[in-house]
Amino acid sequence: MNTLPEKFPVWGTAMDAMDYVWQRRPLALRFGGIPLAVGMIASWAMLGFKVSQSEPSVELFTIAAVQVLIFLAPTVTWYRIVVYGEEEAARRPVVALGRLEIRVLLWQILLLILLIAIAAPLFFIGTWLLIPIATVLKTLGGDALLVGTITRGDALVIAVFGPAALGCAFLMLVGGARLSMIVALASLDTPAGFKRAWRVTRGVAFRMTGALIVIILAIVLFIALAELLAWLLGMMLAIAADTGSAEILPFVRVTAQAVINLAGLFSMATLFGFVYKMRADMAEPAAEPPPSIPVL
Repeated sequence: MNTLPEKFPVWGTAMDAMDYVWQRRPLALRFGGIPLAVGMIASWAMLGFKVSQSEPSVELFTIAAVQVLIFLAPTVTWYRIVVYGEEEAARRPVVALGRLEIRVLLWQILLLILLIAIAAPLFFIGTWLLIPIATVLKTLGGDALLVGTITRGDALVIAVFGPAALGCAFLMLVGGARLSMIVALASLDTPAGFKRAWRVTRGVAFRMTGALIVIILAIVLFIALAELLAWLLGMMLAIAADTGSAEILPFVRVTAQAVINLAGLFSMATLFGFVYKMRADMAEPAAEPPPSIPVL
């Protein structure tokens, strides 16, 4: 599949994006293999040295920064393969940290800052408004148990705020997905900017977000299956090595998760590349790299 069909089916597009990656798994392994190996070694080192993955530390920050940097090149390359064709693979180095990679990194930082700037005020304002309203609703509903430990007051709060919370979360996801098109634009020979990212996704935003959700759910499902397979494999390795499964299982688990996360990264990049290609009027590459910030 090279472009999205006019109707842009949510399920079909998500499946096409994942199938695109599967059909080109040699390319995915070629460009993602080294970053995958480095990421797994870093994860194994964290496990070996008992570095906590839940508490902030210099080691955790360093490893996270390294993983961000090493996945810049495969991300850029995959966007270019999806949009410009597989011949682009011959023009891209396996390992790189050049102009395009730095450009993508800077736009990713700006995207993170923008999303935090939008979400933080909404979170605090919503907290100040929702907590008093929820308290009133809980009081009106009463403390009588309805199901298990859920009271009538809890049920009233859930009934009032549940749909609204889901709706707001979906709208925020839609906005984040539209702004995330900036990564695709920054990876290509085309002007990049949040305004342009918003314009490119106009008319397909909800369907694009729906396809993105399907891919995310697929990643979660595959990780759950990988957890089961990792447990079985860990038990077999533990028996073969005559050691405790608790010592081997974490290493098998992070390996499986790393492979699935890489496939998920390429699948989501493929989806954004499909959307970009569908908007043929926005897809004409610039003759020279745009001079706008943050282009290096």
